[in-house]
Amino acid sequence: MNLTFIKKKIVWISLVIIIMILVIIYAILNFKKEKTVIVNSNLKDAEVTLQTDQGILPVTVSSIANITSLSLPTSVKTGKIVVKKDGYLDKIISVDDKGLIGLVNLPLIKAEEIILAKPIATISPIIIVQPSPIILSSDPNKIYYLGDDNKIMLLDNNPDKLNENPKEIISLGVDENQNITQFNVSPDSKYLFFQTLNGASKISTKVVDISLKEQKEYDIQSDVIWSSDNMFFYLKEEENSTLLMKSTLNFSNPSKILDLPVGSSDLIISPDNKYISIVYKKDGVFWGNIYDTNGKLIKEFNLNYNGDALPIAKWSSNSQKIAFFNNQNQIFIYDVKNLKDQIENTPVVAGIFSWKFDGSNYYYLINNQNLDMPYVVKDKNNKKIAEFIEAPESIVADKNGNLNIITGNDIERINIK
Repeated sequence: MNLTFIKKKIVWISLVIIIMILVIIYAILNFKKEKTVIVNSNLKDAEVTLQTDQGILPVTVSSIANITSLSLPTSVKTGKIVVKKDGYLDKIISVDDKGLIGLVNLPLIKAEEIILAKPIATISPIIIVQPSPIILSSDPNKIYYLGDDNKIMLLDNNPDKLNENPKEIISLGVDENQNITQFNVSPDSKYLFFQTLNGASKISTKVVDISLKEQKEYDIQSDVIWSSDNMFFYLKEEENSTLLMKSTLNFSNPSKILDLPVGSSDLIISPDNKYISIVYKKDGVFWGNIYDTNGKLIKEFNLNYNGDALPIAKWSSNSQKIAFFNNQNQIFIYDVKNLKDQIENTPVVAGIFSWKFDGSNYYYLINNQNLDMPYVVKDKNNKKIAEFIEAPESIVADKNGNLNIITGNDIERINIK
């Protein structure tokens, strides 16, 4: 065996080793990198899979309170994350080779086909569903929204000021590994409340004094409701129960209002601060409950559903009526003034519903895939108000007689007087 042959053999072996090392390094790097989708919904008990050309792959699911983190390797270039609850399709999240992720919330229909998702905000490598804009009930022309670089912006939508640029209210102090999942403005517009998800494990709750530009952090690990009299209501999980708590802006000296079953959720305070609505499971079935703020039970509804989650109930602005929803195309309405209840057979999409300001009418979103414009807003008399190709995120009727239809940071305003 000559020396030249030995040298060639060594060179070839070295090249093979180098190529193998590079392949291993590439695989390790691509295995560790992940894309993360943050969804404002608890998917702990849902069936979540990633559908790709290579087959169906599992998705890493981490849920805390009403926030879920979905993780998948960046080596997956295209596909769809499919979320099913009790065998029904709940969400479709699409992924393409540019890293763009889209999300659509659907009424719970049998998962027979994939429905194209709509795109949402992208922040590589984190893709997060941004909180919806806030429209103040005291002044519907004032719209707060989350802008670039975590800045809270104020848009004055008064017809006389439509050409003015949005005003920056405050830049929120948020670390790189935090994502804003919820924010709200106090009824007097003096304070701002927001929550962040730190990675995929912990919720951080902060209150900001807008005039002083100061923010304080609190260890509250659940959704917080801001009542119109500037009090905080929130649910606190204990080992064998859920506590309904009430506190001031600084969360000092909180008081317990109710002991509730474990897993109680969807806390809502009526605009006049007299009533509380909450949903929990009893004997495996969801019940909607109305209490006064002292903890006295006023009314309870069997919501006729034993699945995983329901859309949040909606109070009318005059606090006279409340609507609960199930996933069987039904609305449960209770009139707290006249002590009357009724059930409407109406296919509302994902609880996208709003009362007219005086409670005399209501508006809701339906999905009819047989139409060119499949998403239609109707009123209680089945009158068509508006139609869309993509699903709006929410609809809000204001005291000026307008219906505000929100899609991302776009708001379409329709007069409904």
